[in-house]
Amino acid sequence: MMQQMLLGYGRGGGVTSQIDTSAAHFFDFSTSYNDQVGSINFNTNTSSMALGSSSGSYGQPPGWSGGYGFMSSATTGNSDFMRTTTLPDMSGDFCIDCCSYNPHAVNSSSNMVWSLGSSSNSQWVWYIYNYQGTCNADSANANFNNRLGEIGNASSNYEEDKWCVSRYRRSGNTAYVQWYKQNGQTWQLIGSQSSATYSGSGNADGASGMWGLNGWVHSPGAYTLSNMGIAWMAYYTDGGKTDLPWIPGSTSPSLPSGTVFYADGSGFTDSGPNSYTVSKVGTNLAANHSTSKTGSGSFDFNGSDSPQYFYAGTNVFLDDSLSSWQFQCWAQYTNGSGGAGNSSGDMGVLVDQYDSSDPGRLLFGFQEDLLVMRIPGGTVKLTSGTLSNGTWYHVMLNWDGTTHRLFVDGTLVDSSTTVNAVCTTKRTEFGGGQNLSNYNLHGYMEQVVVQQGITVKTSNFTPNTSGPTA
Repeated sequence: MMQQMLLGYGRGGGVTSQIDTSAAHFFDFSTSYNDQVGSINFNTNTSSMALGSSSGSYGQPPGWSGGYGFMSSATTGNSDFMRTTTLPDMSGDFCIDCCSYNPHAVNSSSNMVWSLGSSSNSQWVWYIYNYQGTCNADSANANFNNRLGEIGNASSNYEEDKWCVSRYRRSGNTAYVQWYKQNGQTWQLIGSQSSATYSGSGNADGASGMWGLNGWVHSPGAYTLSNMGIAWMAYYTDGGKTDLPWIPGSTSPSLPSGTVFYADGSGFTDSGPNSYTVSKVGTNLAANHSTSKTGSGSFDFNGSDSPQYFYAGTNVFLDDSLSSWQFQCWAQYTNGSGGAGNSSGDMGVLVDQYDSSDPGRLLFGFQEDLLVMRIPGGTVKLTSGTLSNGTWYHVMLNWDGTTHRLFVDGTLVDSSTTVNAVCTTKRTEFGGGQNLSNYNLHGYMEQVVVQQGITVKTSNFTPNTSGPTA
């Protein structure tokens, strides 16, 4: 999703306002209690939350400037609890992201970052930060009928004393809770749970409902955090959000000419010009893994599903009837003993366009410490020198109308003018493929780019280590 920053003078004495305009409701607590996009406005409960604060010396979350909201007291009945009686629309899919700094909890029980529900305590959803370094979300009644388990454990404490984003989202009948922590100037996913029991279709108690920060909406002053900082909160109508949380001023990297598909690894999203729908196969195939070459996150092919891969609709990206195409990514395989797939000797596929009846059936990926292009499937046409598991490699395969070329880390390692035309009767699949359960990649991919109709690389080059190579 494209992210934007609008610059202007806020209410906090000329502080720059930072707004994610892709949200339906957005709150910038460096400047105001008020909704910067919609019409939901928070008010304080018994005492004021300081705006644009630097109390606690918490620093700033990724891309942020201008301070944050600061809630100082956690005394029951006298907390800096914030609430509004105007609720967002929760009748369909939605997503709530809250960026907060969560210090050590003062209670020996749950402490709520935010809660949303009814004054009668009959229906609610909430996001909880626990004193033992865990976090979870929960809800009650027919409208919000799910309980989501803990993320983390008592020994991790990874949410304490750092900026985090809590994400609660609904997509169809499934509710998801995710927790991100600051990792330099980006976000890193550190936990996720889901429950397929979200059965409601209405808001929480309608006009009698409340939405609150730093405590339980049913009982202001209960379950609060002392000295919590909160920079921003956003409500989206997209319940399928899998991209990283918003970062002010961030934009998609400059893409190479002719790009038709781009997935950086932070989520199952095509950030190229066509915005194709990306689907994954394999419950445990994950995005935004902290093992990353560029720092944007990677696709984690852990081999626990058979198969694991992702694809973009019915698109066939590598098509030799075109004047040219070029595929590139950063990748590594993790299995030892020369096996990049499920067992020793199996391929760890990066690209699959394999139709068993087609003479151009393509398998491209790692095998026995090599990078190989097989066309048809059993015949190696292009190969690299010896590689090592656990090592990041920049991989490029291209076609210019006459020649197929293979590059590793910017070095031309092989080429051929006699390769059969690549199969186009099968959609392009990345990291594995249908009916290729033994050939799942065990490892990571990121910065997956396909270009078409361009002047391709024909000689050595220096790969970009922070994004796509132009």
